[in-house]
Amino acid sequence: MKAKLIPALFFCAAGVVACDGNNEDKDTTVRPDTTDTLGGDTTDTVDATDTSTPIDTVVPPDTVQQTGSVKAAQVEAEQVTCNPASIVDVNPQGTLTGVVVTTPKFDASPSGQEKTFDGYYVADLDGGAYSGIVVRIPAAMRPATDLVPGDVVDLTGQLKEAFCMTQLDVATITIKTPVTPIAPAAVAGADFAQEAYEGMLVKLSGVTVTKASEAGGWKFSPGDGEIGFSFADYISFNDGAVYDITGVVRYAFSKWQVVPRYKTDIVRISGGTTTPITDLQGAAISTTCPSPAPQFQNGVRGVDIQGIVVAGRYDVTASLHGYIVADGTQAPYSSIIVTVPAASATNFVPGDEVRATGDHQEFYCLTQFRSSTIEKVGGPAPIPTPATLAKNSPDLEKFEGMLVELTDVNVTGDDGHGAATTDAGVLIDKTLMGAGFSKPASGTKLSSLKGVVVYSFDAFRVSPRSAEDMVVAPN
Repeated sequence: MKAKLIPALFFCAAGVVACDGNNEDKDTTVRPDTTDTLGGDTTDTVDATDTSTPIDTVVPPDTVQQTGSVKAAQVEAEQVTCNPASIVDVNPQGTLTGVVVTTPKFDASPSGQEKTFDGYYVADLDGGAYSGIVVRIPAAMRPATDLVPGDVVDLTGQLKEAFCMTQLDVATITIKTPVTPIAPAAVAGADFAQEAYEGMLVKLSGVTVTKASEAGGWKFSPGDGEIGFSFADYISFNDGAVYDITGVVRYAFSKWQVVPRYKTDIVRISGGTTTPITDLQGAAISTTCPSPAPQFQNGVRGVDIQGIVVAGRYDVTASLHGYIVADGTQAPYSSIIVTVPAASATNFVPGDEVRATGDHQEFYCLTQFRSSTIEKVGGPAPIPTPATLAKNSPDLEKFEGMLVELTDVNVTGDDGHGAATTDAGVLIDKTLMGAGFSKPASGTKLSSLKGVVVYSFDAFRVSPRSAEDMVVAPN
């Protein structure tokens, strides 16, 4: 067995966000008025209803393997004494023949060289222990090498032990007839953390997820494993909930990790708790804004919230949508912005009751909930009546994210960035309406102004949901 101490070359160092799927879409809420953005050695027990492929042995493969197989490459690499602090070349003429791609592409570049290499995991078609490996393809070989799970390829290149993790740096590639993507190997959560599964696509059933720390990664039990992240989908978990997790196995950051490829690789089985929206909006990190305000501050991770959609979907960035979700009470701190990756293709409407799993985050002191998953759980429910907001209220923070109404508001000008200034201590802006927003002219008197309170560029704003939320007073 090789000593596994630090991650392979192409895995990002701590703090480098380009390779971390959970750091994609860092600009998670648009600032108003801008255009803009995760063992044992016994046979596994598998549920009779599980269609994934079991691995019945975790002993090293025979020393004689079919030339060009991943197993042969792994056996060859086993003969080399790896160096946990550097790269050891194994074979400059390494070959993989007829191997199947098991993951989408991820950024496999060295730190500081973003998007110079594409990474994929590939496997022997016949599966079994030691049948998976990660490969790294130079970006210059795109677009012919934009691969997807099920693609079959022949590869040549430099076989190496990169910080004691086997990989192939690709020199040539031949794409062959694709096959149906292979099923994951069923592995017990307590057993996956070993060399036999390195690089393989596995399924862990019924593991309980817990977080290591407020700022750290996710752990799960039974066993001493972690959940890692490389791929584009943003994934979060409910602390204490039970999941089935599919992913590829890697050794990184001194830990064995299973790395989900997509959000659909995560299936929640049971457990978990729901956190009141008021606990997030009323938290100290939310109510105290540092100066200068940092772009991001991370609050509690891995929680559920539930509430009523108050305003329909709006564009936060080109890759991110937003919803306003309230608990229905209209008490202070009772509503929040929920962000959703645009790729999720959600389209909730006002009155839908939804449940979201994700993380509390402060974006330039604007409280938001960055959701990994969101689903409709009920409705239609009554949309909360707008809370009455006094002009020049000193307690605007209590209303952040809430639907409010002001009366007798005079428009006094333009802030120079597309928002209207008023005599009510708030701006009127386009956060919810986007391009459909028409800024009321200076001198306009509004008998009623409804909208959601947001905070951006050091100012509170009321963002109407539609033109009907701005009622011009009669002359």
